[in-house]
Amino acid sequence: MKDTERELYLYKLTEGLASFESTALLDEEALKIFVDLFSAAGGICVVRSTFTQPMTFASQINVNVSEDVQQDWIELSLKKGLSEINSIKTLSGDKFNDFFGKLLPDNFNKALLVPLHNGGENFGIAILLGDVEGGEITFDSEEAEFVSGRVAIAFKIALRYQEALGLAYIDSLTDLYNSRYLPVILDRRLQDARKNSQPLSLLFLDMDNFREVNNEHGHQAGGKALIEVGWILERHVRAEDTVIRYGGDEYTVVLPAASLESAKEIAERIRVAIHDHIFLRREGQEVHLTASIGVANYPADADTPEALLHLADQAMYRGKETTRNAVYSAAKNGK
Repeated sequence: MKDTERELYLYKLTEGLASFESTALLDEEALKIFVDLFSAAGGICVVRSTFTQPMTFASQINVNVSEDVQQDWIELSLKKGLSEINSIKTLSGDKFNDFFGKLLPDNFNKALLVPLHNGGENFGIAILLGDVEGGEITFDSEEAEFVSGRVAIAFKIALRYQEALGLAYIDSLTDLYNSRYLPVILDRRLQDARKNSQPLSLLFLDMDNFREVNNEHGHQAGGKALIEVGWILERHVRAEDTVIRYGGDEYTVVLPAASLESAKEIAERIRVAIHDHIFLRREGQEVHLTASIGVANYPADADTPEALLHLADQAMYRGKETTRNAVYSAAKNGK
């Protein structure tokens, strides 16, 4: 990469990555940059969500990997040693098939593995995919190294921020935000909503009959099921939303700039995903669960954080006392 203008372009392209405070937002933006830069047909980003956990499936573009298969990427990460890859690798033909097995749709037959490493640490890997109708994925190794290094630095900054934040605001079981963070983010988002004359919605979710999981399978299995609930929530909300484990088997989701109807659509998407998901599959079990979800909206229902939380909680309980496995809004008899 000897072209000064090209180097400046790549610098500006990655300049904003270091401002991301969340890896959940960062991995999406980084993957977009890689896919566009190398004209890939699709891509997957597998990253660390903390410094201590193995890599997990984070984001995808034009791949449509199912939720169940996404969980298998944890096993792929460990089995194939994705965290140990420290140089760019290309895969095609038998090597591609041997590496990915059945984890990818049949229309992809080649891949470029770009590790995101900096200072001896590997923070993730961008997997850029080529389809059967296209040619090889072309890339400039210096450009790829430059961009991957910049992305890795951004991940390091985001993880350090999350680590510091986690001392007070991160749930130790699920790695979601905890209840102490709810008043902080809800007040901040409500101020933004007032300032920009936008709506704000809050979801309150409670798992139905979750005690039975602990009774039948043990508290350790129950904890793993709660982690899976967190995964489902994060996959079915928007990048700007905040998922919080409120306590026990209760979760809240803060939805900035979301109308009541939009919030109900997101809540319904979550409800269906939980209903359809098979929990504890890795433990050799097939556990089916449902959730009741309450929705409250600013300015339609309330204009303070406390009132929004109270109304969303009440709406959730209305669902639990009637049908369960339902979405109810704070509006009277709203469903």
